[in-house]
Amino acid sequence: MTLKTAGILGLVLTGSLLLAASTARAANNDSIVVNFQVNAFSEIQFQEASVLLVATPPAPGANPAPVTQTAHYDISTNEVGRKITGNIDSGMPANTALRLNLTPPAGATGGGNLILPPTPGAVDLVTNIGPNATVGLNAVFEFAPNATAGVINPSQSRTCTITIIAQ
Repeated sequence: MTLKTAGILGLVLTGSLLLAASTARAANNDSIVVNFQVNAFSEIQFQEASVLLVATPPAPGANPAPVTQTAHYDISTNEVGRKITGNIDSGMPANTALRLNLTPPAGATGGGNLILPPTPGAVDLVTNIGPNATVGLNAVFEFAPNATAGVINPSQSRTCTITIIAQ
């Protein structure tokens, strides 16, 4: 091989390496596919741990007036066609009722002041719930005894469960 041939071969190799290096370098832009998703969620919770409902003595000849206390609940859902049901863990004493009236989130329908049935029953407290995130909605509990309920002392308790599910 002559010096001239070696020089030409060297230039060709150098050019080839430069070409290979330039194609291996990053371009001035690129793209990537970004995948994302949001899973379905429906969450609900009371803000308070408990409420206290104490009936006061009525006027002579009358039944005790129903006693109310307002708690609050928060709701978040990204689903349509949801409802909130409610129940209590066991039946109420004879001649008493425990009711719950939930303020519905925007666009939903409240059921009104409804008697909470014992498990396994449930009552529809709010229907037609769509996607929303709302904090501090009213949950008004009402205890309604009548005189024939007798004395309920010491106090009793019931666990109220509210559940957000498909309609």
